[in-house]
Amino acid sequence: MFQEGPLPDVPAVILLVVWFFLSSFISYVMMYLDKRAARNGGWRIPESRLQLWFILGGAAGGKYAQRRFRHKTRKHPFAGRLNACLVLNLVSYIGLCIYFVNAY
Repeated sequence: MFQEGPLPDVPAVILLVVWFFLSSFISYVMMYLDKRAARNGGWRIPESRLQLWFILGGAAGGKYAQRRFRHKTRKHPFAGRLNACLVLNLVSYIGLCIYFVNAY
């Protein structure tokens, strides 16, 4: 009935949705921790590490955290890259979902 994903009997579209929420959650938590460190003068998370998670699929969580915590909103290069990753993520997720749904 279903084509198998990397795990037996789990459709690939479900794994894709799980990855979307997991990577977005990780990005959200990393932005929260970085904002907290910025306020307290603690160890900061490098922007390159944040951006890596955005590229890997967590841009939605990063964008939500940016708005929620008002974090890195004045850093225009960072905000521009986050927006670009968000568009890339959305196009990729939608394209992959259409592909996997049509494959079944």
